[in-house]
Amino acid sequence: MKTRITVVTDVLLYVTSFIMFIVSMLSMKYFSNTVSIFDKIIGNQDDQPIEDIVAARWRCPTDYQPLFKLYYWGIKEDGCYCPKIGKVITDLDCSILMQKAGFHNCIPWKKEKGAELKVWHTKTLCYKPYNMSEVEQIVVSQSEECPESYKNCGYYDIHKDKLCLRPKKIMLDLKCPVNYVNIFNEGFHYHNDPGMTKIALSDKRTFVFSRNKTDSYIPTRFLVSEGQPCVIKDRISNITQFFPYADVPTDLIGCDPYKTDNDLFYDKRYVKLDSYDAENFFIENDLGYLNNLPDIPNPKWERNKKQTFFLYYKSYIRMSADCMTDSDYFELVKFFKVEKYYQFDLLVIYLINMVVLGAFNSVLLLMKLNNKVQNMLVSLLKICFCIAVSCATLYIVNDAFEIGILAQNLEAKIVLDEHCLDPTTRFLYKGIYQLSDYLDYFDMLISVLLICSLLYAVLVFIQMLRFLYKAYFRIKKKLEILKEKKELS
Repeated sequence: MKTRITVVTDVLLYVTSFIMFIVSMLSMKYFSNTVSIFDKIIGNQDDQPIEDIVAARWRCPTDYQPLFKLYYWGIKEDGCYCPKIGKVITDLDCSILMQKAGFHNCIPWKKEKGAELKVWHTKTLCYKPYNMSEVEQIVVSQSEECPESYKNCGYYDIHKDKLCLRPKKIMLDLKCPVNYVNIFNEGFHYHNDPGMTKIALSDKRTFVFSRNKTDSYIPTRFLVSEGQPCVIKDRISNITQFFPYADVPTDLIGCDPYKTDNDLFYDKRYVKLDSYDAENFFIENDLGYLNNLPDIPNPKWERNKKQTFFLYYKSYIRMSADCMTDSDYFELVKFFKVEKYYQFDLLVIYLINMVVLGAFNSVLLLMKLNNKVQNMLVSLLKICFCIAVSCATLYIVNDAFEIGILAQNLEAKIVLDEHCLDPTTRFLYKGIYQLSDYLDYFDMLISVLLICSLLYAVLVFIQMLRFLYKAYFRIKKKLEILKEKKELS
């Protein structure tokens, strides 16, 4: 009967461990997807505000980065388009092919280098990130005032919540991050506030920015797009006309202008700042050859002489301060980041657990025939290991439950309160990324993990009682033998 208890609990331990391993893989998948959704939509807390903006002809100064940056990989190989066969040819010399009958009208082109696109109206606009580690920050709603000793540094997000800062070192003079940007054409009169900085561009344009505004948005991201930026990667505009003859990322431009079934596919969180005609944009970025490429029907490339690109910016995306306090929001962000590693740890623990349990049981099976003391020691080590696994998994699963509660609160506010998020972000959560489904699956899997972890702990407890029972009777038997020997002597 005693042997049966050990065998049955060993089998159940291993089966439970295998189930937990499979479920942990699934929970990590769904949690990673949830975190990915969160990061894509409003997880932009790692974005830094801007301390300063300068202009360079091409290369940014030390500690500065381009305000925007795209990359075109270039035309990878020589080729030509032959109307007779209706496709692009890259494996034959076009000049030789054109000598053949019927191929005289082939259209050749040469391999071209790629280039970064970061110049806007003859200048590379470069920014220096604002060092948020030197300040303490609080975000308050539009209707509230910044606490005493904090400075109002402008609108932190699209809800016009205020960013309140104060230096960590009292003697330091606080300078707000850039909280106003604009580009004006010649002849446009604007109020030149103290601290307004001007940068002259070509085409009689002036880029201006300020750190002294309290009624404008703090920019954090800039983007160049042919149309209004899109929120879904596979709904793109004619990007092949932007980058010909090459496989390129498809999330750089805007939504397909011919697919207007839902206006919210367009990311209206971006604010249009300026425009630039494509011909000069390519020339200034060392891609002038794009303006001279021949038109071909397959794959379609047709130079649009009226093509225009736009410069956009946006501020932080998050729930309004009225819906979620600043501390709650940052706690959610922190938990999401920490739990991502915990989920991986959980997977590794379950994998090691299965391997070690298998090793222990194999050793015990062999040693039962030889040495009972060694058998007891190995059993003790196995129980100690299982107790450690049980404690670690219960700790991590408990943290996962806290994440689930925070995320469910977030999701409930998204669904129930129309004022917590802007329309685009709200639509993304509900209509595109199906966050509710991911959270439901994650909660279900965590519940399964909890049940399995408790079952695992019960099985370990049974084995521990079994071990103590065996140890007690062996010690008792030894003592009786010693007593008998003593009496005989």
